[in-house]
Amino acid sequence: MSEIPVEWTVSGGTAPYTLMIDGESEDGSHEYAGASGTASVSCALDIGQTVIGGPYNNRYRRYLKEPRVYSGRKTIRATVTDSGGATAETSAGVYVITDFGASNTPLRAGETYPVFDQLITIPDEITNAIMGSFETPDGGESSFSIGFRGPGYRAFVDIGISTGTVYRREIQRSALTAIERAAGQSPVDDEVILLSLQRIGDSVGQQPQGMSE
Repeated sequence: MSEIPVEWTVSGGTAPYTLMIDGESEDGSHEYAGASGTASVSCALDIGQTVIGGPYNNRYRRYLKEPRVYSGRKTIRATVTDSGGATAETSAGVYVITDFGASNTPLRAGETYPVFDQLITIPDEITNAIMGSFETPDGGESSFSIGFRGPGYRAFVDIGISTGTVYRREIQRSALTAIERAAGQSPVDDEVILLSLQRIGDSVGQQPQGMSE
């Protein structure tokens, strides 16, 4: 399980202090204690119910199954209680970026992913994006594709692995499926699809929104 390092410093109140960081009182190696220290928390956005110890000695387990780590914003919350019962709270925000490293991987809307040397953000309106194939044309730059589909179409954008150059934006049209017709869906205009493809291309190399500092 990937982890995020954290540091804490407590001032004021009366020692000894009791700390809870990301819903836990200890990490895999020691208890959170003292006026300052270092620790680690799970990269999972929601660790849910945990079990410390057990046959796998893993604190990041939910009903004996590890929570999935997704790209997205994570808020790490810390609560300190002094010996007199006084408490204080604080929080810090981080952005978790997962590395999937394989084709045919589903990508979540609005989240940022690393693809070799590039960062790619999936637009909020695309809920079924997928990592496509990798290609290396003769004498050209290797590229990867991001694809998604909707009523009566499939769309793709090819992006250079090293330079981030957009090499292709393509829309493939098809007849509506019986399920799409039954749901009352209609074909989407090319302009709408091309805008989503452009947003993918424009996101290349950009940090997640609000995390540029």
